[in-house]
Amino acid sequence: MKEFWVCCICLLLTVGCRQTIEYEPYTKSKFLMDTYVRISVYDKNIQKNEIDNLLNSTFSVMQDLERDLSAHYRGGEIYTVNQLADQKWVTISEPVYDCIKKCLQVAQLSSGIFDITIGVIKRHWCFNPDSAVIPDSLLIKQLLPQVDYRKINLSDNKKIRFEESGMKIDLGGGAKGYILDQALTVLKKAGIDSVIIEGGGDFRISGYHPEHHKWRIGVRHPRKPGLKLAAIVETGPAGFATSGDYERFFIKNGIRYHHLLDPETGYPARPNISVTIIAETAFKADALATAVFIMEPETGIEFIEKMEKTEGLIIYEKNNHDLQYKVSSGFSAKIIL
Repeated sequence: MKEFWVCCICLLLTVGCRQTIEYEPYTKSKFLMDTYVRISVYDKNIQKNEIDNLLNSTFSVMQDLERDLSAHYRGGEIYTVNQLADQKWVTISEPVYDCIKKCLQVAQLSSGIFDITIGVIKRHWCFNPDSAVIPDSLLIKQLLPQVDYRKINLSDNKKIRFEESGMKIDLGGGAKGYILDQALTVLKKAGIDSVIIEGGGDFRISGYHPEHHKWRIGVRHPRKPGLKLAAIVETGPAGFATSGDYERFFIKNGIRYHHLLDPETGYPARPNISVTIIAETAFKADALATAVFIMEPETGIEFIEKMEKTEGLIIYEKNNHDLQYKVSSGFSAKIIL
C-alpha cells in the first residue's frame, strides 16, 4: 500500500496521455487501500448518471474486498484467519480463497521468493518515517522458520489452516491487483468495456481508447519523483504494476528500509529499486512485480521471460547510485532514465 503523497505523483497515465487525447473520460475517485483509486470510463454510449451509480457500486465492492483481504482490519477475514488458523480450520469466502490460492501459485512459481507468510515478520516492522520500527534481529531470526508458504493448508471446501503455531499471512503483494481485477469484473458485467482502474500507480486496463489504439503509461522515476519518468510504455488491455523501494520507506543511518521484505532474511530486499510488470491481470502484475523485486536483476529477467504474456522492466543501482536497467524481450517502451 502506498502513502497518499506518493500516489499523487504516481498518476502518470493521465500525464502521459493528455497531450494527445481529445476525448475526456468519466472519472471518479475514492480513497481505498491507503491510496486514491481512480476509475476512468471511456465508453461513449453510456449515460453519465448510469456510470456514476455503477462506479459507486464498484467502489463498494472494492471496499468490502479491502476489508477482508487486509491483515489489519479487525473483523476482516484475513485478520480472523491470522487469529485462528494456527489452531483450527477457518472457513473463508470465495474471493479470499481465490486470492490466497493465486498467491500460493505465485509462491510456488517463484520457489518461495513471493511468500504471503512473511506477514509474521512484516507486522513487526513500521515504515512510517515518523514512527519507524526496525525489529530486533533476534526476533526476526526466531520468526523466520514460520515463513514458509508450504505450511498453509487450503482445502477445496474454502477452508484454511496453518501447520505451525504463530503463523500469519499478509496478502499485500497481490491483494491490490486482485481488487482492481474484481472491480473490472463488476464493470464488464454491466457492459463497460473501455475503462482504466488505477490505484497507487497500478492499473487494470480494458479495451482501447475510442480515439487511439493503445494507452500510454508513464513509469515513475525511482529517484526523481514527480520530476522525471523512467519510461513510457504503450499497452493494450492488461494489468500493470510497479514495486519500488520508494513506496513505503524510511532512512536510518543512511540506510533505506522499505516494505518489500525478502522472506529468506526478513529484511528489505536490496537487489533492485523498481520493477514494472505488464501481464494479463493486475493481480499477476502486482504479485510478479513483488517477486521479481526480490530477485537479482539477471535472475528476475530470466524469470519474466519464462512467464507467458508477461513483460517487465527492472531498474537497479550500480557503482554509487548509477541507475541501470534490464527489460524483457517483449517490453515495448521508450526508456528515458
